[in-house]
Amino acid sequence: PLGSVVNAMSIPTGFDLIDYACATICEDTKGEEFLNIGLPMGKIYEFIGNSQGGKTTLAYQCADAMVKDLDGDILALDYEHSSNNLRLRYSKINGCTREEFDTRVSLYNHASMSTEFLKELIHDVVALKKTQKKADMVEWTDVEGNDLHIYAPTVIILDSVPAMKPNEVLNDPKLDNNMVAGKMAAANSALLKSIVNMLETYNITLMAINHITTKIVTNSYAPRVVILPGLSDTENLPGGNCWAYIPSYVFKLTSGQELKADKDFVEGRFTEVRILKTRSGFNNSRLKFV
Repeated sequence: PLGSVVNAMSIPTGFDLIDYACATICEDTKGEEFLNIGLPMGKIYEFIGNSQGGKTTLAYQCADAMVKDLDGDILALDYEHSSNNLRLRYSKINGCTREEFDTRVSLYNHASMSTEFLKELIHDVVALKKTQKKADMVEWTDVEGNDLHIYAPTVIILDSVPAMKPNEVLNDPKLDNNMVAGKMAAANSALLKSIVNMLETYNITLMAINHITTKIVTNSYAPRVVILPGLSDTENLPGGNCWAYIPSYVFKLTSGQELKADKDFVEGRFTEVRILKTRSGFNNSRLKFV
């Protein structure tokens, strides 16, 4: 359909390690192969890992690269209420001005946000994009090198999966922990299955932040199942198994050695970015970042 990014070229993030590890080989109309580097639009990305690994930072950086040159926008859903000043944090991460932030980013962090809120928001974005004409769209290129028009990209950042709960959980204080987990998993599965087919059509990219928890083993003799290659049999993703099989790309970030400015010339830490899932042939690549 007009505006779709199903066959559109990817967008480079500026991180060569990620751009080439996630690249795909394409063929133009003359039969010549070329490398389509970067991240494709209209997909579900998941950034998982431990605390201080840089999950949110990398998601913000990839999102900014995807929208800044195509007149796109970012909808940041802060389910964790983790940032008192998202503008300052985002601006430091991406080096943008206050005006650029106000033009590019919309923040949602009210207490009543639910799983259903995210679904309704996506449908609202789709309804707005349906009203656009070809003249409102962005000039881009497909994977064969042909010109096409696409919707300006919308990137939704979900921060984070464990903090997002359905209305049924938010409004029922009597639910125990087991019932909460089950209802969250069911709601997440229904959400992802209902939106996955419309994302490419309307150029909506979902970047979800998730954590890694330890599986609770009640029967030590029962076989343990690895839910995603690259995770151990004791690691679990909150929010249900749908977060292992529905996202197109999964990046696992593991924080390492801390760096001090007075010794290492930079304040921060080493982080290993391990690509657990991608459309390219570089699954399980381990990339070292600062």
